[in-house]
Amino acid sequence: QFAADVVNQLDVSDTAGNVGVVQYSDNNRMEFNLKDHSDQQSTADAIMKIKYKGGGTNTGSALKFAHQNADWRERHIPKVMIVVTDGGSHDNVTPPSQDLAQDGILVFAIGVGSYNDQE
Repeated sequence: QFAADVVNQLDVSDTAGNVGVVQYSDNNRMEFNLKDHSDQQSTADAIMKIKYKGGGTNTGSALKFAHQNADWRERHIPKVMIVVTDGGSHDNVTPPSQDLAQDGILVFAIGVGSYNDQE
């Protein structure tokens, strides 16, 4: 519900922003990519249909996966990634975080539960 509530505060359209979702644990899964939904309602509906998969917390792998597989637009619009995590990562987040920053992608992390504020 949290992610759908966030989307409902965004301007989601073909000319404004797009939302994609990668679910991660021990492996990564693209739930939907940035250009798959072009409005708030269909994006929020798609989020609500996602089934939680559980498992470990490999945030570094997920950052790399999203960086390489997201359908980033070439236009000069802000590129933002929001990472919601429920615990400290079991792998290294520094190299993929640096790669994202180098490509101008702003990353926000939201920790829920027993998060690690150092990551």
